[in-house]
Amino acid sequence: MRDCAFLEPLRGKPKHLPFLVYDIESKDDDTQRAGFTRPFLVGVYDGKNDTKTFRNTTEANGLRWDERHDASGGCIDQFMWFLLSKPFLGHRIYAHNGGGFDHLFILRWLRRHVKLFQWEIIPVASSIQQIKVWERQDDDQEVTSRTRRKRKQKCWIFLDSMKLLPMGLDRAAKSFGHTGKKGMDLHAHEDDPIWDEYLKMDCVQLYKVVDSYHDLVENKLGGEVGITSPSTSMKLFRRRFMGRGNCPKKIPRHQHFPDCSKEGCRGCAHEWVRQAYYGGRTEIFERYGEGLHYYDLNSSYVAAMREPMPAGDRRVTDELDWRLADDSIGFVECTVQIPEDCKLPPLPHRSDSGKLQFPVGTFSGVWDTEELRLLYEPMVNGKIFDVKRVVWFRKKKLFDGMVEKLWALRDKSLPTYDEGLSVTAKLLGNSLYGKFGMNEERKTIVFCEPREPGECVICGKSAGDTLCPACIGSTPANPKTETGIWYQKKEVSAAYIIPQIAAHITTLARVRLWHVMRKVLEMGKKLYYTDTDSVLTDAILPCSSELGELKDEYPGETIRCLAIQPKVYMIQKETPFKDEHAKTCDNPCKELDCKTCGKCHGCALEKVAMKGFPKQVRTRENLAKLRAGEKLKFSRLNKVRTLARSGFLDPPTMNLNVTKSFKTAYDKRVMLEDGTTLPVVLSLPEKDTPALCTYCGSKDDVLETDSRYEDVEPECAECNTE
Repeated sequence: MRDCAFLEPLRGKPKHLPFLVYDIESKDDDTQRAGFTRPFLVGVYDGKNDTKTFRNTTEANGLRWDERHDASGGCIDQFMWFLLSKPFLGHRIYAHNGGGFDHLFILRWLRRHVKLFQWEIIPVASSIQQIKVWERQDDDQEVTSRTRRKRKQKCWIFLDSMKLLPMGLDRAAKSFGHTGKKGMDLHAHEDDPIWDEYLKMDCVQLYKVVDSYHDLVENKLGGEVGITSPSTSMKLFRRRFMGRGNCPKKIPRHQHFPDCSKEGCRGCAHEWVRQAYYGGRTEIFERYGEGLHYYDLNSSYVAAMREPMPAGDRRVTDELDWRLADDSIGFVECTVQIPEDCKLPPLPHRSDSGKLQFPVGTFSGVWDTEELRLLYEPMVNGKIFDVKRVVWFRKKKLFDGMVEKLWALRDKSLPTYDEGLSVTAKLLGNSLYGKFGMNEERKTIVFCEPREPGECVICGKSAGDTLCPACIGSTPANPKTETGIWYQKKEVSAAYIIPQIAAHITTLARVRLWHVMRKVLEMGKKLYYTDTDSVLTDAILPCSSELGELKDEYPGETIRCLAIQPKVYMIQKETPFKDEHAKTCDNPCKELDCKTCGKCHGCALEKVAMKGFPKQVRTRENLAKLRAGEKLKFSRLNKVRTLARSGFLDPPTMNLNVTKSFKTAYDKRVMLEDGTTLPVVLSLPEKDTPALCTYCGSKDDVLETDSRYEDVEPECAECNTE
């Protein structure tokens, strides 16, 4: 595939594919308890006709409970035959949390009808991002790749509306001014007619939410809806803001280094700069604290996007000349030294386990010059050695127009404020940067038919062995058992993949947080916990509603915090947390922002965060077990990768024996017995290597020290600065 040298605006007519929505109601196995394993009712709504509902026929109900829904006459079977018809060809088909639930129940049906339909799945983590389904056509002659692509374009596309609006349906509906979900006793018998009313309400509300989202993005913002919030944000940027205001019409990608001669190179320069693409800073400084304040930075990544970006001409050197930083943004491969007594080391480093640390000592890596600049702060007093490569990009303003537009939509003081626009603006602003750093390799799940010897098992092209050159790197879903299901490796050569932009945005966010942390220490106060754009401290800091400034999450209150691991902690306060309920609460309100129902709207005085665990497991008792090194056991619906291992011949079931524990003790910093922590110390073999001038980057061989004075920094003979 030809490399794309520039990112350019989208000028063609926006795609507006027709869409419909569906929803599945289910029970727990062969019971009438609320649960997730036995679908008994499916509803479809296209915004024009009444909601169409499907229940199992009498014959299907006579089958085993885990077979009846997708067997002939089952609710899933009837739904799929209705849906995969010409009237809905080319439609986007949404289900809310479809990737984690609804879509899972169509996979066995598709496998059973593989002689009629072909399909491919794009998995993301444990969820499904997209399923494409198209009619199979038998051919007597070899089918070209172009023909295959055309057939896949004429397809049904299953999507997850939660990828557009990552929140519950009730909250999403009310954000757009719609009614919201209807209350329901989920233990009601499946034959109760109230289920049909409940299902129809959900389908109508979901359709209205997706329709409102389309209207806001396409008509009020001038963009185009993608399959996820990040892809929608990128389409909006390219349609509405590129080539206007300060934003150039073309952004060079600089995918390769000038001397690249490797045949088939996918992007050596991108691969190198990705080493400087680090995530957020999440650290424990003090395990326990009282009288604390919880501060958040207002849209830290969006605030970073107001700054100039590395989006212009490029210059590659092997020397670090800080004078170029006036009009360029650099990425530097070098070795650094940070004194071991530094209380706030600024540079990220990936440990051998892949975790992000902020160590002291001597270590090597690739960093953005904005972060390297922090080495010269008095609180750090670090040094740079052994510069191997520096890549400078001219500064260009890219996103200030988009940021200004989206941030204004979130201003509640304006008479034109609209909650739906505000929610959409927040999501689009926060999700854009990740598209620039998207991985250029992904895997789709496909069904592979039996092939003749010498044919690639995936695509059927000529292959010396099992796979052709294009499919090398693909893997079977179950290496031990031949299921016909493979993870097909694909290269994504999207024009918007420009990792230096994503790396710079995340760098600026970390730098902003570092300065907040520095201020706390300069006040003589303590840091307790940080998480990407938030900080827990005993300091009282100035707050503002302005973009990029701090806000106090619990104004007028102080909290207690116990941190076990990053994103695993408990906070407590004197007044209840909104919408958090104690286990003894017998009258919780489940509606969003309800004030008049008379039910409890929050009675818990503590809030437990346990990333990776379902909400029912997040308790103080389980937090204590994790801290003691114990394993937690819980149940969870099997996800797409588990189903793929069985060749999609098994239905989704509850895994009752999911266990999780900490693989390692906290190792982002050194934990002391009293619960305080210190930075990790790294070291490299000692070298007699000269330091660099902090301004022009010259080495020690041009540094001169005036011997008449003591404790004076050496003066650089190259640029005459101290």
